Amino acid sequence: KEYDIGFCCDLSPYYYPKANLGDPRVAWTDYKHFGVGSSQFTGDYVIKTRADLYDKCFDSRFKFFHREKIEYIDFLKESLKWKVAINPPGHGEYTPRILESAALGIATVLRKSEYDNAISWKGYFPQIDFDKKEWQNDMQEIVDNYEYWGKKAKEYYDEVYQPKKIVEHFFNTIKLYE
Repeated sequence: KEYDIGFCCDLSPYYYPKANLGDPRVAWTDYKHFGVGSSQFTGDYVIKTRADLYDKCFDSRFKFFHREKIEYIDFLKESLKWKVAINPPGHGEYTPRILESAALGIATVLRKSEYDNAISWKGYFPQIDFDKKEWQNDMQEIVDNYEYWGKKAKEYYDEVYQPKKIVEHFFNTIKLYE
């Protein structure tokens, strides 16, 4: 492995609509889409989590790989050089990059959140609170044990992300509510 950690993603901020003046439980954009609340523009939150994460990793003690634009095959080849892949945050905590890394047996770190999958991934994909002062110590533990976490990720992929397993889960869940 050439790098301790890596991730590939666009670092541009993304935007999330602020609350609706007529109904703060929904976004201002919901008037246009669903006729809910007021039509008045209230603005957007500017979310810079990817750039912030990049800055932290770039300034860390870790040997770090990042690219914004990369061909898919090159992305897969490069990711095989990382001990740990960071799942870049976006509109949600869960992205296809988790599946790709897990299928390759690469330890994958998620940003700390309460979000989980229908079949829990906790215990298979470690989380880091990148806002904690000691985040590098937490990451070092994962980097030092990257083979263990890579095996856990692959185990989750094999046990949960196979088409037959997914369909079985759907049917079993439906049967619970029949």
